[in-house]
Amino acid sequence: MKFEFLGFILFLGSIFLSRSINEKANRKLDQEKKAQLIDLFSNNSKRYIILLIIVVLTIIGFNTNIMNPFVISLGFFSFLIYLFIFNILRVTKKLMENNFPTEYIKEVKKASFIRLFGISAMLLFLVFRL
Repeated sequence: MKFEFLGFILFLGSIFLSRSINEKANRKLDQEKKAQLIDLFSNNSKRYIILLIIVVLTIIGFNTNIMNPFVISLGFFSFLIYLFIFNILRVTKKLMENNFPTEYIKEVKKASFIRLFGISAMLLFLVFRL
């Protein structure tokens, strides 16, 4: 079995597991908190614009051979990991500020770190061919 495939399997497994954890946590919220959750996270377009710019710069870097492709890949994937961790901290802070149940916040953080593990594993297997 190719190692890249193993990274992809870990990534998919982490997505399914984290989604299941999030769904269980969401079922424990009352209707008011569910509505508040949608309001809190409905305007996240700025992050996607930044991510789009980084993706475009990465593609330009690959096509122009400005740098070593390994360095470009490592920089891009490092940025993705940073963005993911920043997002976990931002979501946790927003949930705490809006008085969401502590148990719910713990479950959301657990699901986020499982996704982070899956993405990191896949990227490591792809970049370093472990």
